Amino acid sequence: MLFDECCVIFQGNFDGDYHKPIIEKYKNYDNIIFSSWRESEKNLKECKNYIIDELPLIPGHSNINYQIKSTQNGIEWAKDKSYKYVLKIRSVILIDLKTLVSFLEEPYVYFSAYHLWCGGYLCEHIIFSDIEYMEELWNIGPYNDNIFPERHLTNRFLQIYKKPVRYIFPILYKNNITKLYSFWNEFTTIL
Repeated sequence: MLFDECCVIFQGNFDGDYHKPIIEKYKNYDNIIFSSWRESEKNLKECKNYIIDELPLIPGHSNINYQIKSTQNGIEWAKDKSYKYVLKIRSVILIDLKTLVSFLEEPYVYFSAYHLWCGGYLCEHIIFSDIEYMEELWNIGPYNDNIFPERHLTNRFLQIYKKPVRYIFPILYKNNITKLYSFWNEFTTIL
């Protein structure tokens, strides 16, 4: 997969100091969009591409409606720019995106992992597929229930199932790409 064919959507909040390494590393790429909220605008002003929106009135369980809105905004931006593929990544993850994208291929949809907890679900830290599929996958919500976001997304995937699934974390591990950082609580390596 060619990196330039893929739009990377960093979605979520960017108002913490821990976001600075992500912004600094990726702020000047043509194919990267930061999709966030009014509170993050001051930190994104140096970025080449960013979308600022108002927070949905109802956040939903674990802020699922925030994630849906910022992801949909990013997909719409990518579609307007005629990108063929979308890689959606949470705003709290730093990874070598060019290397990651080089391992992804058609006709698969990639989720970061599959978790066995609570009946099993697809993990949405990082998701990749062609833009039409991502648009259909994220055509969900808004929600105001007690179902966690990964369950809603897994249910949607099962509802529209059209593509085989592969998982990103095992691909990274297999290829000795162990520098994936997450910024939950503090700077930690999760692989």
